[in-house]
Amino acid sequence: MLNIKELNSGYGRHHVLFDVSAEVPDKEITVLVGPNGSGKSTLLKTIMGLTRIYSGRILFDGRDITGMQPHQVTRLGLAYLPQVDNVFSNL
Repeated sequence: MLNIKELNSGYGRHHVLFDVSAEVPDKEITVLVGPNGSGKSTLLKTIMGLTRIYSGRILFDGRDITGMQPHQVTRLGLAYLPQVDNVFSNL
């Protein structure tokens, strides 16, 4: 299970996420929906350790992964593939 508690994060001094809390149960399909600029990518990057966390906690399978480096997070089984035009150019 992925559990996000009162997460505040952003890029440097630019605060993007404010008190975000969410629970993603095991073996469930979960969708993150919102307009451009609403923080979807920032949330995923923060979970993966790619942005600055100001406060809050991120738990994965009961383990606190708040502030872990990306390579440590991926070793636990989480991955992030950004949507860019050149990911699979032949599709």
